[in-house]
Amino acid sequence: MSSEHEHILKHQKEKIEHLYATALSKGKDRSVVVVLDVNDERARRLAEFTITKEEVQDLLTRSAKDGTSACLMTTFSRDDAINGLVRLAKDAKSVIESCPSDKFMCLIVSDGAAVWFPILIQ
Repeated sequence: MSSEHEHILKHQKEKIEHLYATALSKGKDRSVVVVLDVNDERARRLAEFTITKEEVQDLLTRSAKDGTSACLMTTFSRDDAINGLVRLAKDAKSVIESCPSDKFMCLIVSDGAAVWFPILIQ
């Protein structure tokens, strides 16, 4: 794990928790939050499945101007995360299934690696 993953978690934790709470309020119990740092080539390619290349470039430009992280965040249902994130993180199924009930999993893709973080549900 790089310090970049920890930096993103530290600076984006409130947004990550809010995104999880929003998913929970919509009945999406046990969601997984995914954070894509679009400065990372693999994360950028994944982001382009969600937003356009132009929107990714705008995100990069804005982050360069104001010094913020160029991150795209989304949630996946537990089952979609297990099935869909396995290409990104081979341990997706075991990590998600072993997550304690008082936490949710957050996957941060940055700096050439995908790193899991368990986050306490507030």
